[in-house]
Amino acid sequence: THIHTHRSPNSNSTRVAHAVYRRVRPYDYKFETHAKGRWVGRQLLPLFAEEFKADTAEYYKVAIELGLIKVNGHPVDPSYVLKDNDLITHQMHRLVCSPRC
Repeated sequence: THIHTHRSPNSNSTRVAHAVYRRVRPYDYKFETHAKGRWVGRQLLPLFAEEFKADTAEYYKVAIELGLIKVNGHPVDPSYVLKDNDLITHQMHRLVCSPRC
């Protein structure tokens, strides 16, 4: 098997290319966004469940409770009510499936 590795200068991920597949090693990633106007006054958990369909409400509840989702750098309760310009971060471990080259 012919293998090539490449580290992106702007990322902490390493791409490994096999003869037929490219693979990205799992890596940590932090999503960051400021509260948008339509989010102000809404509770964090229902907002995540409605706005971000990539995961389930149950996942977001656990992520908030574990402190993977924070507001202004601090863990919060799932019922936290967003304020104007709150900084919301979501730290996660990403695993990218291998597409065919």
